[in-house]
Amino acid sequence: MSLSDLIGELFNSDINDFFFNTKHVSSIRKIDDAVVSRYVRFTTQSNSSDIDVYTTNPNFKVESLRKIKVTNPTNTHRLPCRIIICSNVASSCDLLVNGEPHNIVLCTPAVKLSLKLNKSCNIIVGQGTTSGNIAIHGGLFSLSIKKDCLFSDGINFQMRDQHPLFDIKTGQNINDHDAWGEVSVGIHSWIGRNVTILKNSSIADGGVVGTSSVLTKDIVPFSVFAGVPAKLKKSDAIWLRFNKISAVEKKIFSELGEKHDVDFSKFL
Repeated sequence: MSLSDLIGELFNSDINDFFFNTKHVSSIRKIDDAVVSRYVRFTTQSNSSDIDVYTTNPNFKVESLRKIKVTNPTNTHRLPCRIIICSNVASSCDLLVNGEPHNIVLCTPAVKLSLKLNKSCNIIVGQGTTSGNIAIHGGLFSLSIKKDCLFSDGINFQMRDQHPLFDIKTGQNINDHDAWGEVSVGIHSWIGRNVTILKNSSIADGGVVGTSSVLTKDIVPFSVFAGVPAKLKKSDAIWLRFNKISAVEKKIFSELGEKHDVDFSKFL
């Protein structure tokens, strides 16, 4: 199975099932715990035995693990936190991991993640995605971020209602804090500074969310949403990382154009 097929299957399957599917045994290898302990930067509160690290890259350079820092402030893992790394680590990746076991897939570890989690979660970060910093609050969730996304600073994913809220007259819990939340971010999406994304919302391919917005619902492809709550501001829009389109973006736009039947030729 090629790496692209492997990543494709990851995005379309349950990560727990993926780890235990026998056909993936030849595609994923576990990095020796002694190697992980040597290269990954663990804080004094962390225990390297809590972290199982795998790679799908036969040419993976273990030295690149030095760019990963893992903090487990409460040291409360009941089972190992499992991390799959699909390429050599090109830039710093900070993981603050609390609570029960988590499955984290880093197709390209170029994103700083601050994981403040109390219950099991599944996270996939796609190839070429970059960010300032991302904080993910709550447990019991699934977060899928596809390739070539751009996150600014101060991004908050609120993946769970963290506390129960009761109706005084009926005694009913009207804030189901144990409900499983899901969020997906499509290919080549751009999230502005200090955005909050609430559970069970999604950003389609090419979506843009403006600065300080609160996203509570789904965003359609190639659209700009902004405000509190975020509302549609512009349709049929596409963004670039720089003034001139890159070779990577040309390839991605070709893929997205075919997928969504959109003609990008006017500015390519």
